[in-house]
Amino acid sequence: MNFEQFCTKIDTFPVNKITFVGIGNENRKDDFAGLYFLERLKKSSKYKKAHFINAGISPENHLQQIVNNDSDSIIFIDAAECGEKPGEISFIDENNLYRTNFSTHAYSISFIREYLSRIKEQKYFYLGIEPLEIGVGNSFSNLVKSSIDKFFLE
Repeated sequence: MNFEQFCTKIDTFPVNKITFVGIGNENRKDDFAGLYFLERLKKSSKYKKAHFINAGISPENHLQQIVNNDSDSIIFIDAAECGEKPGEISFIDENNLYRTNFSTHAYSISFIREYLSRIKEQKYFYLGIEPLEIGVGNSFSNLVKSSIDKFFLE
């Protein structure tokens, strides 16, 4: 997927009604991918009016902030082990979340979605970035980083 395809997938929502939630841990190698992607997305002129949340390793701590944004769509962004080529960026179907390692963090993203759904009807998207390696260490792989950088150049 490239940036244009990404935009096409979510273009049905007004930009100011989109909340991007980056999830990850900068101290677990490529688990940083979701946060790096979020930072690159913030610099995009197309989404300058969107809401951005760096949820780090605890997206559950940002639930009220997500609710307060009054968004129509929530896009969770995280490293996701889907069996793809490292650096591959793709939307993950909600029905396939259980087959991936979408969030290695304290709370399952499914529980977070369930909670948010009780408050307001919204559309949820899950953007996964295939890691090369997730383990202790702050060495974000060049392969995954360059894949994200290329995504925004196309």
